[in-house]
Amino acid sequence: MSAPGDISGTPGVERAVSGIEFALASVPDFRIINSVALPVAPPALVIGPPRLSVRGYSFAGTGLTTAQFNIYIVVVVNQYAIDILRSIIASVMYALERFTPGVVLGSVPGVYPSPGGPLPAYIVTFQQELR
Repeated sequence: MSAPGDISGTPGVERAVSGIEFALASVPDFRIINSVALPVAPPALVIGPPRLSVRGYSFAGTGLTTAQFNIYIVVVVNQYAIDILRSIIASVMYALERFTPGVVLGSVPGVYPSPGGPLPAYIVTFQQELR
């Protein structure tokens, strides 16, 4: 039995993460990391933990309805970082919408907080209804 508030065994969330991993596997030359606790060796696509929505005013008895993920496109720090990010962003967004039932809400340039120092990144916001 899981602890109150533990969503790790929630089938809808697990299916969403599996679908995202499947979609991102179609993006060449990037490794997929589904934990923000792991060290990142660019180039990588990092799936952050989801922001979860519930129906109504309470989780009890209503369940989860929507998961919103930040997906980080992380590249190495060098003079080509911006060019690489610009060249790959459309492929990542296309893969997410082509191979999952979710939608891309947008993306912003930023950094990924890595233990070795911040890394250049694009942060893609992706949302999917949970079933």
